[in-house]
Amino acid sequence: MDLSLVKIKIILGFLLSFAITFVAIPTIIRVTRMTGWLDSPDERKVHSKPIPRLAGTAIFASISIVALLVFDNECIGYMNSFLASLIILFFIGIKDDILITAPLTKFLGQLVAVSLVVFLGDVRITNLHGFFHIFYIPDWIGIGITVFVFLIIINAFNFIDGIDGLASIIAIEAAATLGWWFYQRHIYEYTVIAAILIGSLLAYLRYNLSRGENKIFMGDTGTMIIGLTIGLLAIQFNEFVLRFSDLKFFPAPAVSFGIMIIPFYDLMRIVFVRVVSGKHFFEPDKNHIHHIFLRLGFSQRQTLVILSVINLVFIFLSFFLAKYFTIRRLLLILFILIALIIYIPAHILRKKEELRNGE
Repeated sequence: MDLSLVKIKIILGFLLSFAITFVAIPTIIRVTRMTGWLDSPDERKVHSKPIPRLAGTAIFASISIVALLVFDNECIGYMNSFLASLIILFFIGIKDDILITAPLTKFLGQLVAVSLVVFLGDVRITNLHGFFHIFYIPDWIGIGITVFVFLIIINAFNFIDGIDGLASIIAIEAAATLGWWFYQRHIYEYTVIAAILIGSLLAYLRYNLSRGENKIFMGDTGTMIIGLTIGLLAIQFNEFVLRFSDLKFFPAPAVSFGIMIIPFYDLMRIVFVRVVSGKHFFEPDKNHIHHIFLRLGFSQRQTLVILSVINLVFIFLSFFLAKYFTIRRLLLILFILIALIIYIPAHILRKKEELRNGE
């Protein structure tokens, strides 16, 4: 593909997705306020007044429309299945954002959506990169692992969408990192996908970070679409690494973990806490990482900056350490580091609450 055409597609994809989302959201806000489809505050939420939460529809529209405009027949195979999966997640998300969907129903919908990408789009993990000395894996195992990874990423982004901007900014960091890697390796279609997602999310942040009447949340529609798109980029990143001889020993799965360290660690931590406490896996609570910082007295903006910077530092750290460590050692190093970093504020919070209860 001609490089000048590639650059045009990247810029056009970014600008069009930004414009569609930016123009669509004010109308969505007016409609949701007229219909009463608002996210009302409760004991587990951090906002204090009803807020529209259907910005995910604008994100869905921008990604779908722009992808259809900028991609040609070369990408039609996996792109058709990807767009079909987006449509499924869109309808599941809209129903949940308006009427509330049973957790099991939502999970089954996610399973159907990611299965389309895996089976019809032929997007799948074929190699474990030497994790536990395993390299090539049979198709039936790779299919199961791929579906599992997609579901983990989708729900990880859904879990961290608890304060303004957090899921979006971390998704932008991940998409920019993966998109740049694909660009450097001349795998341009995935750079275009990353640019489309980034453009849409930047436009959304203009409203999500607003303090006035234009404030809006993306809802489950947005987080699931983000998760599917980042999942596609991350899985293909792991697969395309195998095609380059100079990356023969590159620990791509560990680097992927580092790129999304905050959502991944938050998901693992929440699952552990809920299992230990005997709570249902899908039962919402206020034990997420961002809740720790909020209860310590940090504002939403301060918490957003802290967690976004931590995630960004881990992205650079992952690529740097990948030169020196195998996949298992790098995973262990990253996990220990993030556990220690999050343990400090959690420990301080626990001590403060013990002192408060003792008084």
